[in-house]
Amino acid sequence: MKGNIIIEPYIKAGSMAGLKEIFSQDGIMLVAVGSMACISSVMHVAEQMDAVDKSYVKGLSAKEYALGKNSVFIAELLEKAIQNPLTKGIIVYSSCLDILTGWEEEDILENINNTKNIPIEFLYRGPLAKRKQSIRDALGGIWKKWGIIVKPLKAKSQCNRCVNLSVDFQNALVEHSTGENFLLITPGGCASCLDVIPDVDKFRIFNTRFDDLFLSAFEPRKLVECIEAYFEKEHPLVLLGSAVTKAVGISLELISEELRSDGFVVRYIETDGFRK
Repeated sequence: MKGNIIIEPYIKAGSMAGLKEIFSQDGIMLVAVGSMACISSVMHVAEQMDAVDKSYVKGLSAKEYALGKNSVFIAELLEKAIQNPLTKGIIVYSSCLDILTGWEEEDILENINNTKNIPIEFLYRGPLAKRKQSIRDALGGIWKKWGIIVKPLKAKSQCNRCVNLSVDFQNALVEHSTGENFLLITPGGCASCLDVIPDVDKFRIFNTRFDDLFLSAFEPRKLVECIEAYFEKEHPLVLLGSAVTKAVGISLELISEELRSDGFVVRYIETDGFRK
């Protein structure tokens, strides 16, 4: 997929195997910030695996990311995780937005109080990072460095109280016809955010998948051509945005206009995954 884009049907219950593996290890805490939808999916898995007490997370706004506040909140969450007497190690679980906006690992580590010398590692994962290293390899390197023999994944519990912060996506779906095709434009990771939406399977949802190379050389026409090759013109299509499309300025209005000029029945909903 290097430098290209694909479209695929959304399938509920994305694996998030790396996250589940982290939650299955004794004494390993997870720190993460991200859009509200992204953090919702993290908390959904944490609650399924009875690992909420190992999760130090915070949903950020688009403005907070624009101001570079993700580093500040990561430092604050690390401080809290360090104070937990059960903490043996901490993994900072990056999101696509963290990869796009960046942070300085050394600056964060230098400005936190870690007198206990708790080991901390930054895990760069997701579609914008896996071209360089898969999450399996990256996580395997952390376990090896820490001398941890990986335990099998814990069995998932019944999650009847899972928090749903993906209201932005949920409202876009429930207020419209289930007969339309919905296309979520995302590097791919945002698709797992849809898992927490009740009855999501009744909608015809598809999602894109692309890497950092495609994003760095983004051409609207390339996305339009991919959509035209995948969908039928006559079937109504609704475009949904994600945190990444908002952060890099991909215009759903422009994409929709291009598709309509080529005979497609299409509209868009300005979702971005940040809204509660």
